[in-house]
Amino acid sequence: MRLHKILLILLCITFLSLFSHNTYSQSNSKILLAGKVLNSVSKEEIPFAHILLNNTRVGELADEFGVYRLMVNPGDSLHIKVIGFKDKVIAVPNITSEDMYKNIELEPKSYMLDEVCVYSLGTWEQFRQDFVHMKIEKTFEQKKVEEVKNMFVAAIKKELGERRLASGGISLSLGRTPAQRTKIRREKLAKSIMKSRILARKFNREIVAKIIGENEEKRLDLFMAYVNTHSTFNENTSQLEITRTVKRLYTQFEVKFPAKAKVKRDTTA
Repeated sequence: MRLHKILLILLCITFLSLFSHNTYSQSNSKILLAGKVLNSVSKEEIPFAHILLNNTRVGELADEFGVYRLMVNPGDSLHIKVIGFKDKVIAVPNITSEDMYKNIELEPKSYMLDEVCVYSLGTWEQFRQDFVHMKIEKTFEQKKVEEVKNMFVAAIKKELGERRLASGGISLSLGRTPAQRTKIRREKLAKSIMKSRILARKFNREIVAKIIGENEEKRLDLFMAYVNTHSTFNENTSQLEITRTVKRLYTQFEVKFPAKAKVKRDTTA
């Protein structure tokens, strides 16, 4: 009985010694595996990649430069994964050195997404309606032309109103037949047309363009409207007086509405 106990104790001691020796040898077989995780296409570092022992949750996280360091056993498998790249599994070589440097390259991964339509103003029909009814802002020249035209119209209305007040607002046509009133209106209209023709020979667009030397149509229209609001030419006004007045008004017009600077092209090159 005593012999059996002694044999049992010896077997236990032998088993424990073998187990401790195996554990010690395994711990001494671990190596330091280090390197970088790289993009296989651009060769750039991939930061914060997960490097795990295959089928386990033990592993390491690469730093912002893609550098990793991990204690492994020869023959282990590493599972590398990161968003935007395909997962990769590599085997640790059976080596006896204390450390090893190995770069790991991952292949970029593309994701197929469904088509998405984005409308900044609701649906397409709402966008079309907003576009159709959108107000386009006028340019500076268009605003000035409209302003001068409004001034010209206001001046004409004011002058017509003063004439009506001076004549009492109504024409004295008592005691005349319809035929006589029609004849009088025709005579007045003929005189008005004749006066307009006489004035048109002295003051028109072509004459003003020659006086001021302006060929741009928009600016010439703007100046014509300006002259009409600041002058009172009639059929009796002389050509010399019209020329002087146009030059004087053009000087004022240049100050109020200066033209944009024109860049002269060098034609000698």
